[in-house]
Amino acid sequence: MHLDKFVCIWLEKSPDRSNNYADIQRFFSLIKTFHSAPQCVDYIVNLTDKKAILITTDAFAQEIIPSIHCYEQIYSVYLFVSEQSINQTWIEPYPKIQGPFHDRQQLVDQIEKDITRYRADAASISLLSSNDINRQDSSFMYSQLLKEIILNDHRDEQEEVTRQDMLRYCRHVNEKDEINLNIIDEFDQNFIPELSVLWYTRECFLYKMLNKALWIPEPHVLYKLRYFLRHLYQQIVNQAELQRANLLPMTVYRGQNVLLDQIEKLKRTIGGFFSFNNYLSTSARREVAITFLSGSETDVLFEMKVDPSIDRFPFANVRRLSYQQGMTTEEELLFSMGTVFRIQSINKDDDFYTVQLILSADIDEELEAYTKKTREHVRSSHSFLSLLKLMEELSEFDSIEHFIEIFREDETFSTNPHLLGSIHHAFGTIHNGRGQGKEALYHFQQALSQYLTILPRDHPKLSPTYNNIGSAHVTQSNYETALSFFQLAIDYQSNSPTPDISSLVTYINNMGSVYFQLDQFNKALVYYKRALDVQLKHRDDDHSALISIYNVISIIYYQLKDPQQAEFYHNKALASQTWTTQFNPIASVAPLLTTGTLCFAQRQYQQALVHFNQALKIQQRYLLPNNPEFFTTFDCIANAYFKQDQFDQALHYHEKALNIQQQLKPVAHLSIALSYMNISKVYAGSLRWSDALEYGLNAVQHMKISSEADASTLAPLIQHISYIYRQQCDYQQVIIYSHEALNLYTTYLSDDDPSLLSVYNRISHAYYTLKQYCKSIPFYQKIITIELKTLATEAKTTGVSYLNLSTAYMGLENFDEALSTGSQALNQFLKTLPHNHPEVVRVQTYLNAIKIRQILETEKGW
Repeated sequence: MHLDKFVCIWLEKSPDRSNNYADIQRFFSLIKTFHSAPQCVDYIVNLTDKKAILITTDAFAQEIIPSIHCYEQIYSVYLFVSEQSINQTWIEPYPKIQGPFHDRQQLVDQIEKDITRYRADAASISLLSSNDINRQDSSFMYSQLLKEIILNDHRDEQEEVTRQDMLRYCRHVNEKDEINLNIIDEFDQNFIPELSVLWYTRECFLYKMLNKALWIPEPHVLYKLRYFLRHLYQQIVNQAELQRANLLPMTVYRGQNVLLDQIEKLKRTIGGFFSFNNYLSTSARREVAITFLSGSETDVLFEMKVDPSIDRFPFANVRRLSYQQGMTTEEELLFSMGTVFRIQSINKDDDFYTVQLILSADIDEELEAYTKKTREHVRSSHSFLSLLKLMEELSEFDSIEHFIEIFREDETFSTNPHLLGSIHHAFGTIHNGRGQGKEALYHFQQALSQYLTILPRDHPKLSPTYNNIGSAHVTQSNYETALSFFQLAIDYQSNSPTPDISSLVTYINNMGSVYFQLDQFNKALVYYKRALDVQLKHRDDDHSALISIYNVISIIYYQLKDPQQAEFYHNKALASQTWTTQFNPIASVAPLLTTGTLCFAQRQYQQALVHFNQALKIQQRYLLPNNPEFFTTFDCIANAYFKQDQFDQALHYHEKALNIQQQLKPVAHLSIALSYMNISKVYAGSLRWSDALEYGLNAVQHMKISSEADASTLAPLIQHISYIYRQQCDYQQVIIYSHEALNLYTTYLSDDDPSLLSVYNRISHAYYTLKQYCKSIPFYQKIITIELKTLATEAKTTGVSYLNLSTAYMGLENFDEALSTGSQALNQFLKTLPHNHPEVVRVQTYLNAIKIRQILETEKGW
């Protein structure tokens, strides 16, 4: 269920009652409270990307509900009233109203029940269009491979261990439910595999936990229930084999409510794939299925044509096996979880939609090709390890904390060093991909420690671990250490009798990448050319991996001011792309981004946009909207618009980039802070200072909790905040943030570094504006000291700095110093300007005014 799409709005006159919402906080990621109906309505009207669940009282109900009930933004309204009776006749025309509720707990229970129903309706099905086969639809693939892993990856698991693990977990979850605890004890004593369907159809603790975990999905719960899942699946398989000879192709039915957006997607997915994520219960009788419809406008009757000879998706008639055996004559067919159908049609009659599905043999072949690559990467001998790999491969990290807890508590992993090492390695890869370098390094080191108990230190199989330890050090800017581990990976893989060429090229590229980050372009070039040589020696020269290497070499030559070689390697990339994109169209994105980057570096921003947008069009055709590869493209497009002062377009793409990062990265990831910073700069460029400040402070907050951030990344951001405050004329804040920036800068720069001039200028100007002249003077003096060291002797800028210092002395009525520094300003201007230049005349007039003030003050003293 996507509860992040909902905002809970609480409209209540009494702040005490609405501010106490701990009991509903667990249901929503965002809760807004209002004590004024007009403010509440205004907020609802301006919602664009969320649905509103409104909780209000009898004090506001008749005032607000008639005016907002028709808005699309309103999903439902809960009426929470006082103990006094309420006239309910006015409620009848408003079907979105739930209640009224007099008791707080009744309200909470109803919200929980509705959310559970919504979760089931929203997540019980998955769809994949024929076009999406080429778009790497991670959600559909995730549900399919999740099923395969749970059911099949158990070679290194012991059945009794999985049984006891499930029972412990179920008792823990139901520890306050005496009825369920008794049923769990009964299961412990009486369960045998032949009773799996009976226990599933009993609709006790197992049915509820299992279906909830399949709906959401919750892979950590499915993992804990794997003992029962495997036996349930196996009994359906066994029954399907027994019944196959007596069953002919048939049509079965299922009635349920489906969300409106899923109905719209169904209409667009004719000919595509449709999957029920749970164990699917159907009826051979259409009239029975129709009784499960609720009368909603989005009711759907699924008509499924099935062929018992197709054994990939087994199903069985379970009337004689179910818990209700003897109590019903219904012919119930139970399908294994994740059964996939092809969508034939969708039609709407007066009361409900009818969707026709078919279970056919061609589904098997297409799905196999669709999931093959990911399957090869993630399947293993233990479901826990496979699930970790699946989460990493498809960037599905919602359950990662649960798996960390399971790993911490499960001592059985320690008996198998290879499995334990592989699990640590998988955790390290996940953390590294999320930018959590310290956590990644810990797990990679633990993996290495386990592997070394069964392998020699120089074994080629350890190369990936050495390489990943190096990558973890890179995220923490430990570049020398990273280089040493990359070198180990290269050495041990190179010495293998049968080296993995693809991995070897990756390790060499990583060496080059570090030197590139250190701006040591000549060294980087050596490694990238070495990677190129290995690639060309062992693979055809049209291999897609060449495109990336050619592109990087092209950029390096550009950095080395060798445009001829840069163009040569860029053309090589384009030539490789021509062949490769016939089989892998997405491969053309990298060269387009490289070309755009080269144009951007040459300030050809419009031309850069052409290439960036071409890359985006290809990604939009072949990738799903939440693919992390969109981030770089959005960022490039935004920067190109920003450089052309097209701030609205820049903002649009920076927000898209931020949205991608927020979906895939932890809150403390540095890239999220930098995205907030980029949006702040766009708002500053369009002179929207309040918005710039909001996003800038957000960037500071995120950066300060990021383990990747250091003084060199935080200081410019703090300085940016001081710039915004200066534009808002809030000079006290300018001083606070400028001093903080200065303290950060001087942790890695000397206090007379020329790059600090802008900081000193801002501090001195703020103190001067606040008439704190004594405090401004040392900073003006510091500016002059740096300029005299670093600028040309005739630099006019130094004259301006002397003049600023002079005006500060004038503020203190220190006429001698004001006259002395003012004269130095005049001398500096005369080095490059004639005596009659307006600036020179202005300074001379200023000096004459000082002399007159000096005389007047002297006479006054007499």
